[in-house]
Amino acid sequence: MMKNYLLLLALIAALMLTACKHTKSHHDSENDEQAEGIAINEENFPDDAFRAFLLEQDFGKDAILTAEEEENVYMLKMYHKEIRSLQGIGHFQHLGALLITGNPLEQLVLPRMEQLAILDCQCCELTKLDVTQCPRLNKLRCFLNKLTTLDLSNKPRLAELEAHDNLFTDLNLSGTDSLNVMDISNNQLTRLDLSSQKNLHCIAIGGNPMDEAQMNAFINQLPKGVVNETGFDEHIEIIDPNISVGDRTLTSAQEQALEQKGWYHK
Repeated sequence: MMKNYLLLLALIAALMLTACKHTKSHHDSENDEQAEGIAINEENFPDDAFRAFLLEQDFGKDAILTAEEEENVYMLKMYHKEIRSLQGIGHFQHLGALLITGNPLEQLVLPRMEQLAILDCQCCELTKLDVTQCPRLNKLRCFLNKLTTLDLSNKPRLAELEAHDNLFTDLNLSGTDSLNVMDISNNQLTRLDLSSQKNLHCIAIGGNPMDEAQMNAFINQLPKGVVNETGFDEHIEIIDPNISVGDRTLTSAQEQALEQKGWYHK
């Protein structure tokens, strides 16, 4: 009887030991997987130049992007790197600033990026730009590209837009009312409704093919200019609301209408 009892105890102990080993093995596997993170390889980052840039960074020297490393990457600055695709950029979910001037991307469709506030994609030969999944965008510099349309709807924090020297015929600003500085000069715009923009301080609209009637419509819906008592970052140092119409000569009625709304023009 005692012998059977001891055998039973030994069996229970063996089963418990096996269960503990299995649990430890499972936890170790999870920890190893978490420690491994995202491999910086061709599968996750197909573009050779983009991948090479990541591998040169401190977080990429071991070819693994861990969760802790990803959380500490606020800015990626990749000027003139010959990057043609940013596939894999969605792995950087804590990214606040993406600076990619001078890369031949042609198209840039960003995935959901909740924290992205600054996007600088000037001179990237872009014919398509999609930032609809970047709700916290604050500054967008996409000038000197080949864009014809851009959806900037529902961007409540967008304060600065530099989109000059493109081919824009339309801009969607519905649900976006926070613009402070806007340069959309040298495009193909014949109409632009800024009536909902209550923080406008500086506008450049010269070089767009608006006839007199279209310019009248633009001025009529233009809100009152907002005085900027401290200037606007490194780009704008003027205090009075300013509108640039380029080489265009305004009529006396147009000049008077702008003056009544507090706009200084040059």
